[in-house]
This record gives sequence, C-alpha cells and structure tokens, in this order.
Amino acid sequence: MNKENGIFIGLLLADGCIYLENGSISITKENEDVRKFVRNWYDKNGVEHRDETTSVIGNTLLFAKFFSEILGKNAYTKHVPEIAYTAPEEFVLGLLNGVIVTGK
Repeated sequence: MNKENGIFIGLLLADGCIYLENGSISITKENEDVRKFVRNWYDKNGVEHRDETTSVIGNTLLFAKFFSEILGKNAYTKHVPEIAYTAPEEFVLGLLNGVIVTGK
C-alpha cells in the first residue's frame, strides 16, 4: 500500500473499467504522462498491456478479479475501497492524486 498503488487505484476509480469476461483492466486518459504511469505500473507488476488510442489496457485476470472485489467494476458500482480508510497516508494521497488528476 504505497503511493504508486494508490495512484493506480485512484486512476482506476476515476477513469478505469474492469472486464472480468476477458480478464482486462482499461484506464482511459488523454494525458500521455498518465498513460506512461499506467504502462510503467503494469510493467512493474508483470502485466502484459497494450495501447488503444487513449486507453492503456492490461491483460490480467488476477488483478481484474482483485480490483473488482475491492472497487467494483464499472461506473455504476465503483467505490472507494474500505482499505483506504485505514491505509498509510502515502497510499491515500496517491489515491486522491489518481482520482483528481487533470489534463487531457
């Protein structure tokens, strides 16, 4: 539960979608710095990924299942995970950063 994971989860909450059917996670953002962060996060965690226009899609059934359990999987069901309420400050700051990141 570090800042980097908090940012990724914040991005997933704000601009992501989880597809359990094909085991993938998509984060869509026009900002190239954000897409670069997502690609690096996937690389560090051993997740194969691809770019599609403004989305970075990771192929990972394990993470898709995990994140759908703690976050929900789409705009109608996503929520801040309960673990965030007792997480270290750096994780919470990262999560907030990921949720409110601006720019196209």
